[in-house]
Amino acid sequence: MKLIRTTIFILLLLANLDLFSQLLQVPCVAYRVGREWHIADGMGNILYKSNVMLDVETYSEDLLSGYAFEGDNVVSIYYNNFGEVELKTHSQIAYGFKNNRAFVVENKSDDPRKSDLLFGIVNKRGQYITPMKWLDILEYSEGLAYVMNFEERGYIDTNGNFVFKLDSGFAGYGFSEGLSAISDSRIDRFGYLDTLGNLVIGYDFFEGGVFSDGLARVFIPSKDDGRGGFGFINKRGNLVINNFFDETRVFKEGYNFVAIHGENIVTKWSIIDKDGVSKTDFRFDDCKDFSESVAAVKDLDDTMWYYIDTNFVRISDKYKYCGSFKNGKAFVVDADDRKYFINKEGKILFELPINADIIFDCRTNEKYGRYRRQ
Repeated sequence: MKLIRTTIFILLLLANLDLFSQLLQVPCVAYRVGREWHIADGMGNILYKSNVMLDVETYSEDLLSGYAFEGDNVVSIYYNNFGEVELKTHSQIAYGFKNNRAFVVENKSDDPRKSDLLFGIVNKRGQYITPMKWLDILEYSEGLAYVMNFEERGYIDTNGNFVFKLDSGFAGYGFSEGLSAISDSRIDRFGYLDTLGNLVIGYDFFEGGVFSDGLARVFIPSKDDGRGGFGFINKRGNLVINNFFDETRVFKEGYNFVAIHGENIVTKWSIIDKDGVSKTDFRFDDCKDFSESVAAVKDLDDTMWYYIDTNFVRISDKYKYCGSFKNGKAFVVDADDRKYFINKEGKILFELPINADIIFDCRTNEKYGRYRRQ
């Protein structure tokens, strides 16, 4: 009987994700008031504060990264979920961790007026997985990271060893759904590799995006005027949605926002499904991808955001800012500059101080405020 009661109690905790997150000290949001950062859980309770951190960069793998002064220098600093400093680096960017690895970038020039940036990789103990020798590097995706310098380039594993190398003139990108775009500068075209380095889709495109929901955006010029546009290919490299669009996002939950340029290069967004069928007209000025069957959009000639569902109808009030939904909640800012988290019914779950000038959603890595990075 005791075991049954214990099991029921655990299941009830798991059913309430916010309460479970609170018990585990999982940050939901970080916000700055004055010069002090407050880090709160999914119920708005303060987990810890920091008057050392200057700004927040990212939250990943249970570490909140940002910037702090160390003497006269700015360093990258990483807090664990209990507010303890887990790691400091001299990196100019506080990269987030993926696969327990983070990039560091430093200016190796003796002249502070000149830039000679080199990249390396560290683990969570600050130990270097690779030395500071790369001129370019892309974050880990599916356990692989693209690196390059003048001597060598290709994809390395989480131990810093090459899985496969690329010849000079080739550049790799991030893996998604087992494939990565690759460009050949000799012919200025893009194709796709698998995780073993095999070319599985030929160099037929002027630009190649990541795969999502089985489709990737590619740019194909028009045979008539050379202008062309973006369309979508499947994993066999077949064009399944024609290249009609000036801009696109990626497919999420079966839908994608696509855009055309109107008069005065005004970008107008619409929604299509995976068959390329239009679900709305080109009526949006801005948009965010679908998440948990909800997307934030802004109409043309309107400064306010609102949410739509997969029936493509408005389901919320209008806001100055709408964050993405995750775990049933989203961060919003209303017309009176009140800042709070809501559920999908629009109910306020908890409110942030009105004088919080920067808000960082730890769940989505979206930032609202004076120093927001796009």
